[in-house]
Amino acid sequence: MNGFMKMLRHLASLEILLVYALLLGVSVALQSIGNNKFFLNELNYLSAPYYDFKAVAKALVYLVSYAISIGFIFLVTIQRSTKLWLIFLVYILVTYFIDIVSQLIGNHGFTHFTYALFLSEANNVKNLVVFLPEISKGVLITGLLLAALLGVRRFVKIRVSPKWLFVAPFFFLPVVIAKLGVHYIAYASYSSPIKVPIIIANYHRTAVDQPPRVLAQNVVPGNNLTDTIILIIDESISGAHLSINGYDRKTTPDIEDFVKRGSIVNYGVVNSGANCSALSQLTLRVGLSPYTEGAETNFVATRSSLPTIYQFAKRAGYKTWLIDTQVKQGTLTNHLTIDDLKFVDEYFTNPSRIEDYKRDRNGLDRVKDILKNDTSKKKLIVFVKDGAHWPYLWRFPKDREIFAPVQTTEYEPRIAENKEKLINTYTNVIRYAVNDFLKQYINEVDLNNTITFYTSDHGQAFLEPDAKDDLTHCSSFYDPSSSQVTVPLLVIEKQSTKRYIPEANKLYSQHQIFPSLLLEMGYADKEIKRYGNTLLNGYPKEHERWFYWSMEGDRSLYKPKMSL
Repeated sequence: MNGFMKMLRHLASLEILLVYALLLGVSVALQSIGNNKFFLNELNYLSAPYYDFKAVAKALVYLVSYAISIGFIFLVTIQRSTKLWLIFLVYILVTYFIDIVSQLIGNHGFTHFTYALFLSEANNVKNLVVFLPEISKGVLITGLLLAALLGVRRFVKIRVSPKWLFVAPFFFLPVVIAKLGVHYIAYASYSSPIKVPIIIANYHRTAVDQPPRVLAQNVVPGNNLTDTIILIIDESISGAHLSINGYDRKTTPDIEDFVKRGSIVNYGVVNSGANCSALSQLTLRVGLSPYTEGAETNFVATRSSLPTIYQFAKRAGYKTWLIDTQVKQGTLTNHLTIDDLKFVDEYFTNPSRIEDYKRDRNGLDRVKDILKNDTSKKKLIVFVKDGAHWPYLWRFPKDREIFAPVQTTEYEPRIAENKEKLINTYTNVIRYAVNDFLKQYINEVDLNNTITFYTSDHGQAFLEPDAKDDLTHCSSFYDPSSSQVTVPLLVIEKQSTKRYIPEANKLYSQHQIFPSLLLEMGYADKEIKRYGNTLLNGYPKEHERWFYWSMEGDRSLYKPKMSL
């Protein structure tokens, strides 16, 4: 009898080891759906150089903590209580689904950056429809995972009492300890049920409320140069896809005419401040760039303390407007805070029920109304357009379909086979959202004694050879494709003497818009220089241009040849 019981215990031990190994393998496989194989890459990264004992020890710490963390899934799977098993099963499936879809969209899986991006874009959740193919694949893969877990539970005969769930937190604890002990370990490299709650908790634990931005009392402007200043920030407009900049399709024929007549000054293709909307909008709002005083020595502190353009405008006696046609009424986005809005006299957003291609026209009507009816002598209007925000099919009316064939639905995956249709659809948006919009703007808006700076928050990458993922923008890999920050820069001024004239031997970038705004408001050179050169000066041709791709100040060199 004793021998028989010993054999049963032996078989049970083998069963446990087999199932544990299976769950470990499934977890690693599910983290390798995207191109970035987190588990293997983490081991390789931590253990290099391989002859260094400390490096190998780091890899072992990660490996052991990872293996222990899988015990959570195993404990749940052998739970005796069917009700508790089903509850935790839903949790496991949801966390894996989130991670799998994140991998399919951008290869990274669920990370600190992914979560931050989700929070910043939460108000545009309906635009996730463009990722329906990835979401559908995520549902399918999660369904296969469900079948696997049900099979494991049926195969394993061992069951444990619900009271053993008290040890569940101890499967998370080694992960936290490993991260504290080895700084280079990334939470994102663990299995989804473990990392998702830890990343979310860590994000909110380390998130610091944005303190009110302060403009020093001794910063006092002189006489302003222009009474009405308008900054138009378009969405997802690639400067390389404007025919005014050499694109081989007539996407901006009317703008070309305006340039010839002298109504528009074209600075050509330049780089934006960042490759993602939220950070790019922030850099434009506060003048943050590698040229900004303090940005190179303490990026985060500088990013959090720089005063906004609205504060400078109010100090200079301007009435201020923010027109944002992307967001719903009463919404704050792109790191805009309640404190920032204290310096915005009027904040206009679209009603929620409006067709997407009409959003910018609605904002344009608001600009026309302001310039026609508001009696304030000095005005600053910041107009954040909806532009070419994806899905592209939603951003132009059917009768403005000029370039064909286009996408049949917004659900088509961004793959090489669909690239022509994707770009055709996008160029139709450019024709409508840029060319037709600016034509209407110049013809219908009273631009006397007004200067307008036009640019975009970021560009678009369409399966570029240098890309590390298939995202059009917001890549957080080191050195994202420069196409993601390739944007236009135009200056519109109806004055007899033009001041903004680009020189062929100079370099320009979006970073120079903020100091140019300060110049127009009458601020002294000393204050302007804190933010770099204006568009009147430019930089030497050999100067390097940089853009940011993280809120921590990670940046990459802009390589314009790669973006054309």
